[in-house]
Amino acid sequence: MISTHHEFVDCLIELADRLKVGAASAEEPDEVVKKSFLKYASETPDNMACSERIEYGKVPGYEGEPEEVYGLKVRGKDFLLSDVMWQLESVEGAELIRSKHPELTTEDAKAILRMCTFILSSLEARVLRPELDDDRNASAQS
Repeated sequence: MISTHHEFVDCLIELADRLKVGAASAEEPDEVVKKSFLKYASETPDNMACSERIEYGKVPGYEGEPEEVYGLKVRGKDFLLSDVMWQLESVEGAELIRSKHPELTTEDAKAILRMCTFILSSLEARVLRPELDDDRNASAQS
């Protein structure tokens, strides 16, 4: 028998899909995610504290990427958890992992961080603006 525990991830995917088609409001995601996290992760003190500090919300676009993004973020801050993971994809981040798992190479540890970054970013929903798509299409055709 194989047991899986991906209900929380399913919740994030469903929420991103609902945001994509306009079926979820901008205010709704946080409570849905918090409830799902605590249901499937259990209400331990560590998980309760985490659910108070992490939210699913919208952050403004970054320079070079003007679209707003919905994703997991630190409550009240304008950066995503995927951005934090991306910043850890350094030699220093890899060495931190290797300090706990010396059997790994630096390349192994960096690959772990890369995969975590990708998983987090794949659970995000980007707010696309039609006028930006028009600009991109015009640039691609020239």
